[in-house]
Amino acid sequence: MICSGRADLAPYITGMGKVRMRKKLFALALMIALIGLTTPVAVHDANAASCTREGLPSVQVTVDISPIHTNTTQNLAQLTGRDNNTRLGIMDGHHVGGLTVGDIQAQTQVGFGESTGFFTGNTCLWVQSLVVQLNLQSKIFVAKELQRGTCQYRILLEHEQKHVQIDRNVVNEYRRLIEAHLESELLQQGAAGPVPFRLAPDLQRDLTGRVSGIVDEQMRKLYAERDRRQQALDNPQEYERMSMACL
Repeated sequence: MICSGRADLAPYITGMGKVRMRKKLFALALMIALIGLTTPVAVHDANAASCTREGLPSVQVTVDISPIHTNTTQNLAQLTGRDNNTRLGIMDGHHVGGLTVGDIQAQTQVGFGESTGFFTGNTCLWVQSLVVQLNLQSKIFVAKELQRGTCQYRILLEHEQKHVQIDRNVVNEYRRLIEAHLESELLQQGAAGPVPFRLAPDLQRDLTGRVSGIVDEQMRKLYAERDRRQQALDNPQEYERMSMACL
């Protein structure tokens, strides 16, 4: 309070006692300011006992379908000897006149978010972005004994194209399912750490391994559904239809 216009003389009237008091008050104010400055960093960054991710994960699953390649260089015996899990064949009931090989692969790219404690250097990591590309390559084999333009060639090629379409349908359907599942999984995972900064590469490899495991699990489901549909197409009724089509 200013009283009788003498407030500016107070330090000189009271002497050193009030000066010391002001130094103590200044030191206390400085401590409070430092506490107020560092506490949010400890909670938000990697000085805390646990880590919190920043933002939502970005997940994108894309599909790349290559053009169909038709191969007519192998004969009936060669095609019959190839490994397959559904083909019954239409030639003499024993030989494989046509075969479709569909290769579905997943390529994964992982991006990370990072938070490092200002004072401790401890690091938190989380998966910030995930891109999975499903690649489908389809190759149709037709026995070279079957001449282009003939009824048998046409009927067999139409059948094999049905197998190709099944692969395409499964890949496109599972693209959406895999994307939704990965988004849910990454949200549940949150952030990992904190760990010392020198161990951050190890933590990143661990997170990458976890993501790869989730993607592999979804791909196994895709393969199982694809095999189920492919085997459903190769049934005795379908082969009977094909055998009778050119009579």
